[in-house]
Amino acid sequence: MFKKTIAFILVLIATVSVLVSCTNSGNSDVNSSKNSSAVSESATATSKEASSSASVSDETSSEESSVDMATLINDNLDIILADVPEQGFAYNKTESTLAEIFADEFSVIVDLGEEAFPILDGIYDDSENAISRRAMARYAKYIINPDLYDLSYPSPDSKYTIKCSVFSFVPVYASGELRYCDFRLVDKTTGSTLAMSDINEIAFIITWSDDSKYAALSYGDQKYYYKTDVFDALNGRFIELPGIDEILDSLEFDKELMSTKLTSYFKEWVSDNKIKIEVLIGDVDNRIVGWYIYDLTDLKIVDDQLEAAEG
Repeated sequence: MFKKTIAFILVLIATVSVLVSCTNSGNSDVNSSKNSSAVSESATATSKEASSSASVSDETSSEESSVDMATLINDNLDIILADVPEQGFAYNKTESTLAEIFADEFSVIVDLGEEAFPILDGIYDDSENAISRRAMARYAKYIINPDLYDLSYPSPDSKYTIKCSVFSFVPVYASGELRYCDFRLVDKTTGSTLAMSDINEIAFIITWSDDSKYAALSYGDQKYYYKTDVFDALNGRFIELPGIDEILDSLEFDKELMSTKLTSYFKEWVSDNKIKIEVLIGDVDNRIVGWYIYDLTDLKIVDDQLEAAEG
């Protein structure tokens, strides 16, 4: 009996020992979990503070960069425009001329790339700035990405397009019209220029033939002069149609009686290689009116109905 009692006590002691051990282990795990959670929360808070600090730093850096860029742009514009008179700016020295004269200063602005657009737009949009400054700012943006402002007139078959470059960003009239130049016939597949005209005019109309072989370009200053010429996509050339002298020679008319005012409008495509042009030469006292048909293959007038008219 005594032996059984001793054995029971030993078993009881062992059981209690195991239970105490498990309890201590559980408390340790809980404390460990709490400590781990606290460390994690502390790390998260530190991370948030660091992120917030970095964000503020980035914003400050961005603002400083923008200020530095604006200063860089304006300082170089000051050099470029130092001796430029505002009166007749677009006619005496255009943006492209100044960009060539001050190539280094202008390159500094252009090399900033599209990141400079907001600053350049701000200069252009500020009506308090001089016309020349606004124009140079817009011209810099244009050189960075010409496609923003160049005009394009694709052919019906989409193989070609006529591209027109901006001559100046100084509006010619109060309506805000711009003057365009460097009309180019471009192969859309290769991107190569097939033909070009250095026409520099305000008003123009481009009319493609249905077969995409030709594009009539009617252009002028809207007041004293208007003429039509043709881009030949088939042969990659620019064809100048008859001017005042050639038309007057064909009529044996006294040129001395005529003014130099010419209006020759595109009328219609007569066939796949012939174009009809409406004509008015002169003024109210002495003028020639009518039309002629021009062969774009043989490069000559093949029919006409032109006559002198008085008062």
